[in-house]
Parts: sequence; structure tokens; C-alpha cells
Amino acid sequence: MTRTSIHRNPFLFTLLLLITANLPALHAAEGPAKHRPPLPGEACQTEPLEGWTTQEKWVWSQICVGKIADFNNAGGYGGKLDPKKLEGWLASRVLRPAFLETVLLYEPYRAVLTRVGVRIVGAWFIEPLDLSNATLGHPLWLDDSRFESYVDLSYVRTPHLISLQGSKFVGQLNMNNLQVDSNLFMRRAELSGVTLHGAHIKGQLSVAGATFAAGFNMENLTVAGGLFMNGGRFAEVMLRAARVGDQVNMIGSVFTRTLYMLGLEVGGSLFMREKAQFAEVILRGAHIRGQLEMSGATFNGPLYMDSLRVDGSLIADGGTSYFAPVVLRGAHVGGQIGMVGTNFDAKVDMGNLRVGLTPCSWTV
Repeated sequence: MTRTSIHRNPFLFTLLLLITANLPALHAAEGPAKHRPPLPGEACQTEPLEGWTTQEKWVWSQICVGKIADFNNAGGYGGKLDPKKLEGWLASRVLRPAFLETVLLYEPYRAVLTRVGVRIVGAWFIEPLDLSNATLGHPLWLDDSRFESYVDLSYVRTPHLISLQGSKFVGQLNMNNLQVDSNLFMRRAELSGVTLHGAHIKGQLSVAGATFAAGFNMENLTVAGGLFMNGGRFAEVMLRAARVGDQVNMIGSVFTRTLYMLGLEVGGSLFMREKAQFAEVILRGAHIRGQLEMSGATFNGPLYMDSLRVDGSLIADGGTSYFAPVVLRGAHVGGQIGMVGTNFDAKVDMGNLRVGLTPCSWTV
């Protein structure tokens, strides 16, 4: 039958249009579609790769249907293990970087991940993990896991949360120029050197309760939400020219080396109170739009706050102790300065200090 005869016969032409329009529905009715996220209660339709290890296939069977791949609570993996201690970790917990990269970045696996993304607990990564320059389309949780080598998340882009809570990083963690449109959590983690230079976090950045054995570089960092560093232990910390939209919380933390906050901009308050301990602190030229609270803290090294601007009050009473020089020269505090019960064991320079609209020049 020629094309001309079809067009001359309206019945045949209409029938052909109906059949063509319903072809997708006919194919869909043949059976469950592969390479799509499974429906609730449906089994995973995408088979694991032949070369994956037994534990990698098990992890895929969990995350493919939106479950947490939790080695600590699954049978046969040694029970609940502490990632800070090497004892007891089994080879059956080892995940290879190629496996993680495949499920995060390559089809058909990336396409079938559910809305909760990749959630893994208690895994052991022995080889270097390099996801630099990747674009992640799903949340990524690698909690209470152990990383024996270098981890590179530099230039990663994602609209979703990244969680590394409770994990142990033996090597360097590179997150330079990371862009996360949600939250970045490293609470309770134990880390060596960490770099977040130039990173952008549109939610919160939390390292509450974390321990840093080496430097933590957050120079030129931008965090739209709050920066939570409370209850942690830190070596050298670099926050030069960083911008934080909400509060910076260092309550109860211990800093054993220099805390650099030159030119830091904080949209909320800076909390350095309640038994927090500091070595040298440099707040020169910083701008705190809320309050600066240091009540009950101990400063064992010099505290440089020259040219500091605090729009609210500076509160350092309640047994705050300064065992080294304090410099407030040229600073401007928009509210009040409270230092009731404060202990000064060294020189305090308040030359050209302004409190509210009143200039002061005090040296104690």
C-alpha cells in the first residue's frame, strides 16, 4: 500500500495514527521497566556488575531500593565497629572507589537511585577515593566509615546533602571549591588535614564534636547557614576572608594552635564561650553582625582583635581568662562591652576603641 493510498483512505489513516500513539503504552504494559527507580515495595530491576565483590553487590541491593547499606547492623560483617580503631575491621567491609564512582556517576546505576541517594554506614575504603569535578545528582552519606588514604572531593557540585559523620580519615581530605546547595556534615569525625578553600555551602557546615589532628583550611569559604565547630578539638584553623551567613559556634571547643579569622564576616553571632580553650587567636579586621561572646573561655595565647567590628555587644565576663596580651586597638563595638569577673594576666590594649558612638583609649 502506497503513502498516497493511505492518505486517500481516512479510515486507514486514522487507524495508523491510533496505533502509533499507543505504542509506548503497549511497551510499558509488557512488564516492569528496567533502569528506573523501583516503586515502593518493588525489587531492584538493575542487576549488579559481574565484577563487583560480594559486599558491593549487597550494598547495591540496599541502596537500589532506598535502604541504608549498614555494615554495622547487617549479619556477617563483625557487628558495630569503631572507625577510629583499626582492630576488628574485616576485608568483607572493603568497598572500592570504582564501585562508588559507578553507582554515583554512570548509567544505568545513577538513573535508578532513589530520592534518598547513596547511604552507606560502616564501610572500609582502603584505596584513594577521587570524585573530584563530579556532579552528584543524589544525597551522599558515608557515615561511621574508615578511609585509609587520600580523599578528593574538590570541585564536586551537588544540590544535595553530603554527610561524612563519625568517619575516620587517615589521609588528607581535599574539598577545595566544593559546591553543596544543601548541608555538609562531618560531625564526630576524626580527621587529619582538611581543606575547604573557596568552598560554597548553601546550608549548614557542621564539624561539631570532630577531632582534627592537622590543619583545617577554610580560607575564602562561603556558608549561607551556620558554621558549627562546637565540642571539637582543632589544630591550626584558617578562616581568613570566610563569609558565614548565620552564627559561628565554637562553644566548648579546644584549639591547640593558631585560629586565623582575619577579615571573617559573620551574619549572626560568634560564640567562643563556655570552657572553650584557645591558643593564639587573630580576629583582625573581622566583622560580626551579632554578638561576640567569650564568657567562661580561656585564652592561652595572644588575642588580636584590632580593627574588629562587632555590631552587637562583646561579652567576656563570667570567669573569662586571658593569659596573654589582648589587642582591641581601633575596634568598634556597637553595643556594650561586658567584662565582669574577667581575669587579665597580661597587657590589654584598647587604643582608639569605639563603644557605641563613644571613642575610648584604654591600656591596662
